[in-house]
Amino acid sequence: MLNEFFSICDKLNFSKKKLLVAVSGGVDRMVLCSVLNKLNLDFYIANVIFNLRGNDSYLDEKFISEYTNKNQIDLFLKNVDLSDENNSIQNKAREIRFSFFNEILSKYNFDFILTAHHLDDNIETIFLNISRGKKISVFSGMNVVNDNIVKPLLFIEKKDILNYAKQNNVLWREDKSNVQNKYFRNYIRNILIPSFRKINNNYKSNFIDLFFKAQKIKFLKNLYFKNELSKVFTVKNDVIATQK
Repeated sequence: MLNEFFSICDKLNFSKKKLLVAVSGGVDRMVLCSVLNKLNLDFYIANVIFNLRGNDSYLDEKFISEYTNKNQIDLFLKNVDLSDENNSIQNKAREIRFSFFNEILSKYNFDFILTAHHLDDNIETIFLNISRGKKISVFSGMNVVNDNIVKPLLFIEKKDILNYAKQNNVLWREDKSNVQNKYFRNYIRNILIPSFRKINNNYKSNFIDLFFKAQKIKFLKNLYFKNELSKVFTVKNDVIATQK
């Protein structure tokens, strides 16, 4: 599992960088912290508690605080109450979370924000983008590096992350809301993808191939626009417009 991770560490020179890791207590995040710890990398943890799950939110905060104290890792913590929010809670939470992370990044001169998105997350994102019909480059999925945000686990399967956690005694907390299909991503994860797996059990390897092809096409398209078509057209958020 770790070969892909080590490759990214080397390419981005993590050993000489100051890293901020987005952690919520889930298995993906705790495995990411475990690997960084084993490599003796300079990393700090940031988390936002949204108080959406009653006592579980308190237990999440307690778990992360105990973990950082035990491992002598500095913790940046923000507590926000979104329990009264009714619309677009996930989008609102994401805006608050990354606003907080970027504030820390700027104030304390961090080099990268690390998130624990993995291959299964990337596949779910493809389905989300298709359903929303918002992107031309829908099949390129997420990028491992996007400005100062890095996803070093992006091409690692969730099952491999779970196996690593069990083999290395990594503790984590389960988010019970992940089994609630009121969120569209959860519906994709719990209903759509299991049905898709019945059609093609090798769908993950096919998606990996699709990601690389789409990323290559996206790169060539951007290069062509930069060198030639930018003289006539502009592109913003996948929208093409003529120069005025």
